[in-house]
Amino acid sequence: MAKVYQDGSCLHSVDLSQVTEPYDLPIKSGDKNNTLRVEAGRLRMVSANCPDQTCVHMGWSTGQPIICLPHKLVIEFTDAGTDALAG
Repeated sequence: MAKVYQDGSCLHSVDLSQVTEPYDLPIKSGDKNNTLRVEAGRLRMVSANCPDQTCVHMGWSTGQPIICLPHKLVIEFTDAGTDALAG
């Protein structure tokens, strides 16, 4: 599972084992824009309008968190039914 959080609120939950076709997941909040590419078992930030682009340069992740600090966006990998940020 991957969970997308912004400002501490869960926006999306994705079961990566159920993804059969790659797709893009837009994440927008005001003027903050990110696009997350979702494939079976992995994710990557393909675009962001943040100044440093660190999240985009991280590349594919299969378990490491993806963080866009300027947009207060965190993508955490968890076991199904587990909320990593809640502890």
